[in-house]
Amino acid sequence: MIPGRVSFIVWTLHPALAVLIALAGPPAPAPEPSPAADCPVASGAHDWTGRYEAGEGNEGPPPMVMTYQADVFRDGDGRWRAYVMISGQTTYRQLRACGVESPRSLELRGRSLNPDEGVTEEPESILTIERTRRGALRFRIPGGSYLLDQPVIDATHRPLPPWAGVFTAETCPAKEPPCWRYRFDVGLADDGWRVQASADGPDTAERMVAHGEDGELAGGNSVLMLAFVRADPGDARRGPPRKAQEKAGTLVRRKDGSTWVELDGLPGPAGLRELPATLRKEP
Repeated sequence: MIPGRVSFIVWTLHPALAVLIALAGPPAPAPEPSPAADCPVASGAHDWTGRYEAGEGNEGPPPMVMTYQADVFRDGDGRWRAYVMISGQTTYRQLRACGVESPRSLELRGRSLNPDEGVTEEPESILTIERTRRGALRFRIPGGSYLLDQPVIDATHRPLPPWAGVFTAETCPAKEPPCWRYRFDVGLADDGWRVQASADGPDTAERMVAHGEDGELAGGNSVLMLAFVRADPGDARRGPPRKAQEKAGTLVRRKDGSTWVELDGLPGPAGLRELPATLRKEP
């Protein structure tokens, strides 16, 4: 378990292993993104966008598991970028990467986001997403997989969670001004979900950049949990400054399709815990 990190992730691994539910807390604030070296413009031959996942495990004792996740997207310059997370009982790595295409593969090269790993001069080859002639997916990992030392492991693909867009919410407790207004501009970057958030209310004008962690809760609700990274221009927060990794609200998509803002960590009217939100999709 990684101290201070809360995530809700479910993986199905070796048939002899049960489903693992990992709970951890908001990641350490990631540095601002910088272009990865040798990151070419995508050819357009194949759309690699999506979330790729793989897992490996043994029965122990003790039972051990390792999971791999790569969120791949195309940036505004037409380059393949990815946020990669590799985690297990003894390993936790976050990496930002760019993608280098081949006819049936996408090699992800990048650098670690973990402060304790230091800064490397050259990007490393993290893993390669391969598609076989029959359409199966797998990860090829340089030097072998982290747990079982396998050259390739089977992978799955699904769409990226649909959090990109602009979420807004408003409430007027007295049915007239002053009102409280919230806005969350959410986008995927190679350091994960990045959110520009604002909260405006009586004597309040807070602006911040936050990191988002998506997950699934029991009952079918999806969440994007926000953790403070830094204040944004125009911030006029009253009181003590926020600390890195401090809670900054949660976006919740309920099973019925509605979206809500949980105000835990955000300023708001006394006694109000959540309010409905509307979403404007990215163009």
